Amino acid sequence: MSHRWRYYKGFWRFQNIAVPQGATIETASFKVYWEAGSSRTFKVIALDNDDAPQPTNNTYADHSLETTASADWTIDNSEGAYTVEVKTIIQEIVDRSGWSSGNAIMLMVRLDETNNNLTKDRDANMSEAVVAAQRPELTITYS
Repeated sequence: MSHRWRYYKGFWRFQNIAVPQGATIETASFKVYWEAGSSRTFKVIALDNDDAPQPTNNTYADHSLETTASADWTIDNSEGAYTVEVKTIIQEIVDRSGWSSGNAIMLMVRLDETNNNLTKDRDANMSEAVVAAQRPELTITYS
């Protein structure tokens, strides 16, 4: 048995987040439309950054750049929109001293699975170019 790990990571960058620095996050949900496939449990994290830049390479795949806060997200084998609560992740970002309303947040999902011969893929919609019902969404309420 191998003890090596493979990490599969997807990135979603949300711009112009109108939440003041230090606001109390009441709820925060992240919705993604997933294609049918094998049931998977992902780790949801964010880029630990005041204003997440547009990724141009795999630099942000480094685990040391992730928020401490995370959420586990289990997607069953059916196609559809799935939502996960990310309140603690968003709170960690807006509590940063350099956070300003209007900055960008990049959420990431990571699939940690042992190095074996099973297929690891699971397709998700990544952009706004798809029909409205299938677009990724980040919804935040705060006080």
